[in-house]
Amino acid sequence: MSNLRGFLLISILVLLPVLRCLGEGDRMPKKTNHLAGETSPYLKQHLYNPVDWYPWNAAALRRAVEENKPIFLSIGYSTCHWCHVMASQSFENEKVAAALNDTFVCIKVDREERPDLDAVYMRFCQALNGGGGWPLNVVLTPELKPITAATYIPPDQLIEFAGRMKVLWRDEPEKLRANAENLTAYLKTTPDRRDSAFVDGIEKKAWENLRRDFDGNNGGFGSTPKFPSAQRLMFLLRYWYLTRDPEVMRVVETTLNKMRCGGIYDQIAGGFHRYTIDAAWRVPHFEKMLYDQAMLALLYAEAASATGNPLYRDTSIETIRYVLTRLRSPDGSFISAEDADERYYLWQLEELRQNLSPGEFELATRIYNLHPDGNFVPETGKNVYKLNIPYLYMNPYALAVKMNADVSEFMNIKKRIDLQMLSIRSRRLRPHLDDKIITGWNGLMIAALARAARVFDEPSFLESATIAADNILSLHRRADGGLIRCRVGESPSGQAVLEDYAYVIWGLIDLYEADFNPKYLSAAIGLTEYVNTHFIDPELGGYLVISTDDDTALFRPRSIYDDALPAGGTVMVLNQMRLASLTGSEEYAKQAEHNAMALALEANRSPHNCSMLLNALMFASFPAWEINVVGTMDDVNTTNMLKMLSGAFCPFKSLRFYDAASGKKPMNESLSMVNDTCTVYICRNQTCREPVNSLTEVARILNLKPLQNKTIEVK
Repeated sequence: MSNLRGFLLISILVLLPVLRCLGEGDRMPKKTNHLAGETSPYLKQHLYNPVDWYPWNAAALRRAVEENKPIFLSIGYSTCHWCHVMASQSFENEKVAAALNDTFVCIKVDREERPDLDAVYMRFCQALNGGGGWPLNVVLTPELKPITAATYIPPDQLIEFAGRMKVLWRDEPEKLRANAENLTAYLKTTPDRRDSAFVDGIEKKAWENLRRDFDGNNGGFGSTPKFPSAQRLMFLLRYWYLTRDPEVMRVVETTLNKMRCGGIYDQIAGGFHRYTIDAAWRVPHFEKMLYDQAMLALLYAEAASATGNPLYRDTSIETIRYVLTRLRSPDGSFISAEDADERYYLWQLEELRQNLSPGEFELATRIYNLHPDGNFVPETGKNVYKLNIPYLYMNPYALAVKMNADVSEFMNIKKRIDLQMLSIRSRRLRPHLDDKIITGWNGLMIAALARAARVFDEPSFLESATIAADNILSLHRRADGGLIRCRVGESPSGQAVLEDYAYVIWGLIDLYEADFNPKYLSAAIGLTEYVNTHFIDPELGGYLVISTDDDTALFRPRSIYDDALPAGGTVMVLNQMRLASLTGSEEYAKQAEHNAMALALEANRSPHNCSMLLNALMFASFPAWEINVVGTMDDVNTTNMLKMLSGAFCPFKSLRFYDAASGKKPMNESLSMVNDTCTVYICRNQTCREPVNSLTEVARILNLKPLQNKTIEVK
């Protein structure tokens, strides 16, 4: 760490403090830079910048070497708020562009298209500055070694920064290169040991850490900004399932309720914004990311099956319907994001007064806490236009009870108001859509759709999941069996990183357990074999973010801790646990154990940041039920059995179905129908109980409670 402090001195020389300002750039010229022909929506946004941007390609890297110029690498994505701000203030400014073009070879990268580059250079930014974010701006030597990094930089400071870097590169290039070499070596450093075991009670330790960090008033963890952290809540649901500790469920439900009632949730059309800048979930950054919709739809579906709360059911279904309406491409795949534009989501009271009946207007203001002076407090702290964001003080079912209204009638009236508000809002200019189809994020959405289809018995969700999965398997596969990272239309781009494989395998396993088509299980197995060949850390075990086949990577970070999304490496451990249970393969179980142990050192230090790894450990130690159903789909006993097994919350299980009418032999040929009716074989560690025909007996053995709506209490 002392070396890192020394390296920081170089950055202090060349990088001024980063402050936000409101300067305006010059108007964009019509001349294009080197981004012409790129398919990324983010790169297209920078096509007319006076900055002489290149994409990350051989021509740009060759020019840096031939002209002996440092590289100014700027990484962002098309729905990033501060990326737009910096573009407007700096990259569209002729003076800033002149300074950058004079000093650097300038390269613009879409982080969603090249997560491999983002992973490497974000790791550097975080190590150097103690944090990161986007836009990510990194100065590199022509050999691609990082010199310094920052996020947002105002235009005047960026001009001065470019001037200082020009002088330093002219006068002390070897000093900068030496520091860059040392920084790169530091980042490549790996632990010199592995813990030989997970600490006793690691799940409890994670729970205690989360409980300490829990915001008892508003839900969620930590201070502002607040992110949903779906994977942490999924872990807590499983920990509650094992312990039945009511305090664990209180943390989960408080957070789910507050998020659903807050401004982070689009109360009018469904779906979640990315995060909020306040503790009470009311002031969001308004971009809507596909991965958030997938993770939160899945989380609320699980919470609905665990608690019976109709608000969680509604939230999951509404979020999925938002995705199917707004984020689905013509071929049935899912695009990545909808941009942040607060003007689209905020309301002036007079607008509603003119469009709703007096009774509807009064109820809308009461439900959504709308005020004449506005209820929205932006980052500037000044609501000069008296704008409102719809949010709830309590869930609408409880509000109906409090108002002594018939719950069903109240919800119908609320739905009518929401539809009218949606109609009004639809007349506004819609936010920009980023139409990249990202492989891994589609995998998460497939998992969410498959899980919701099972829990809520929604066949249309299952149909959407199968279409998206078939697209991934046909349009995103390379000839060698690997995956591409993304595509825009029919144009593929980039090699997939670990999370793409992990999330797609996750989705395929859930899809198999929803419709029992063996091709999805077979595809999950094939992709797992690919990951085990190309992404295993050869020294420590565990998983690397970038394939070992990628010779261009500066270094390959290990996949350990969760971030906005669960770490691909920990998801892969759980995937292999589930495949071991579904296939009976001891090899998958051994691989999962080996790769889990490779993460023990880091997990023991910070277990609450390894949620999916803890889910895998609990899946293994419970141990998971292996449930085999044998029957025919035209038999009501079979469909009722599958509905119960799918709808109840039983997270530590694998589910297989064998259609006795198909004539195909099950994996275990001894499994067959008993008494010519649906029969269930309940096993653990490949050892089975006596076969069971009765719904009641299956529920008793598995301690299942059928999904049903509980009574809503006013709190």
